[in-house]
Amino acid sequence: MDKKVCLGIITLIGIILICGCIQKNVQSERVQLSNELNLSDFPETFSKNTYLVVGDEASQHETNIAEKVLSYIEKNTGQKLEIKESSAINKKDRNEYNFILIGQTDQTAIYHSSDHNEMMDNKMINDLYKTYNTKSVRTLEIKGLNSYWQGTKKGYISLFKNLWSNNNKYILVIGGFDEKGLDFAVNVLLNHTYIKSVDDIGLIVNANGESIQSSSYLAKRVASSTASGYGAGVCSGHGDRSAKLLSETEDSYIYDYGCGTIDINKNTGEIK
Repeated sequence: MDKKVCLGIITLIGIILICGCIQKNVQSERVQLSNELNLSDFPETFSKNTYLVVGDEASQHETNIAEKVLSYIEKNTGQKLEIKESSAINKKDRNEYNFILIGQTDQTAIYHSSDHNEMMDNKMINDLYKTYNTKSVRTLEIKGLNSYWQGTKKGYISLFKNLWSNNNKYILVIGGFDEKGLDFAVNVLLNHTYIKSVDDIGLIVNANGESIQSSSYLAKRVASSTASGYGAGVCSGHGDRSAKLLSETEDSYIYDYGCGTIDINKNTGEIK
C-alpha cells in the first residue's frame, strides 16, 4: 500500500479517536451537570421512574390537578406516569423513584396542631419536611414555607434532592394553602416558557396579586426575621430592629441587626 495512503488512513483514525474522546468528555460533563437540577429541568427529569403522589384523602380538586400534571408530562415527553396515594409508597419505592407530590394545607391541622410539619394533607410531604429538618438541610426554606406562604390564594413549587434515595433521585412538591393557591402554582409550573427560563429550585406564588417570588428570596426573608428577632433581644436604644442584608457567602447570610452583625447558616437557619 502506498505510504501516503497509509499515512492518510492513520491520520483519519487519529481524528476519529480524538473526536470520540471529546464527545465522551462532553457527555460526561452533561451527566455531571444534570445532577444539579432546577425547575427548568421539568418535566424531562420526572418523565421516567417517577410516581405522582396525592394524599390518601385527596379532594377531587387535588386529583384533577394530579391528572392535569400527568397529562402535561405525557404530552411533552411521551411518558405516562402513575398516580398513587401516599400510603401506597413503601420504603423501596422511596429509594428507587422520583416523586411529584401534590397537596394542600390541612385547614383543621392549622388550628389543632402545634407541629408545623403536620400541616399538609399529603402525609408524604409531611414526612419530607421532617426528613429535611432532621438532617438540617434547607431548613430555612422549609421554615419559610410553614411560616410565610400560608394565606388565601397562596402556593409554592419546590425541588428537593430525594434524601430517602441512594440513586440520585429528586422530589418536586406542588403545594397550596387553598384550591386557588394550588391552581396558580400548577399553572406557573406548566407554563413552559416561564419555567424554562427559571434558574431556581423553588417558587412562592400568590394568585391574589399574581406574584411569583424565588425560594432564595424566601430564605433571605426568613433569615432577616431571625436576625431582627435576635437584635430585638440584645440591642437597647438602637432604634429600628429590622435587619439588613450586608453580604452573602456560600453557606451563610450576613445581616446587620442594628447594633452589630450576625451570620445565619443557610442550611440550618441557626445563628453562627
